Amino acid sequence: GGPLSHRSIQERYDGYRAALRENGIVRNRQWTWLHSAPGPQVEKGREGLLAMIERGMPVTAVITDNDSTALGVLKACQEQGIKVPEELSIVGFDNVEISEHVNPPLTTVHIHKRRMGEIAARRLHELMTGVDDDVPMRITLGTELIIRQSVKKLH
Repeated sequence: GGPLSHRSIQERYDGYRAALRENGIVRNRQWTWLHSAPGPQVEKGREGLLAMIERGMPVTAVITDNDSTALGVLKACQEQGIKVPEELSIVGFDNVEISEHVNPPLTTVHIHKRRMGEIAARRLHELMTGVDDDVPMRITLGTELIIRQSVKKLH
């Protein structure tokens, strides 16, 4: 987790909850670790996994709100001797460049940032030139799961 006050984090969290519902999984609040304090995301991921372990939770998979947080989870696994993906799977979000160069390479959700920027620039140009009125619109772009070596099917 990250702070739910950030819109993108809230939308990712809502998507997580919807996926649980769609798959008939009852949400357990203990499965979720949210933080609101500022600070390095890598350290927040590390702290989050350590907190779950400390609570005695049988953690087999972690899905984070960004790749930096996922790298912190990976760091905690290395410190605790937890084998990724044999004992714990990790999924990040953003597909930052470093995610494919860590060991093991991080499974992540790719956001089409270039396409997002193109659409935003075109929309801004339309508003500035009067081609379109200023009617608010919501544009949703798909994402892509990039499966690498940080996940493993356990069953």
